[in-house]
Amino acid sequence: MSIESEGDLIKTPAIEGMPSQWGQVGEDTIEILSDVKLYNPNPFPLPLFGIRYTIDANEYRLAQGELLERVTIPANGRATAKIKTLVDTTVLPNVIAEHINRGEMSELTLKLALNVKVLNRDVTFELPTVKKTVETNIVEELNWALSG
Repeated sequence: MSIESEGDLIKTPAIEGMPSQWGQVGEDTIEILSDVKLYNPNPFPLPLFGIRYTIDANEYRLAQGELLERVTIPANGRATAKIKTLVDTTVLPNVIAEHINRGEMSELTLKLALNVKVLNRDVTFELPTVKKTVETNIVEELNWALSG
């Protein structure tokens, strides 16, 4: 998904995929390592650095992440950015309880900032906040499994 508007000099890179794997599991955090597949719709390369993001669930700061190494997306081309996400397991009980209290519905919010170097200037793109609703039927499925 690329976000752009008429007259913009620089178009925002599109995220085309994000395969992930587990990293270190600590006492208060779980690490998730991802390879973010990016497309650059611009006619010039975009060096990325300093990407940071946060993920909130039901207004709890659930996770934060960052780009692990600089990457340059070629002009009208593709590249992979390696990122690390740290999930705060100390808030997971509250997030799960709130999810159940809301009828197994949660609001997730992603805030993402991309830093790029264009014409030897650092430019930060604050991408639009993404909000999604996640619904499950875990309690119903557990009740069904325990009743049979």
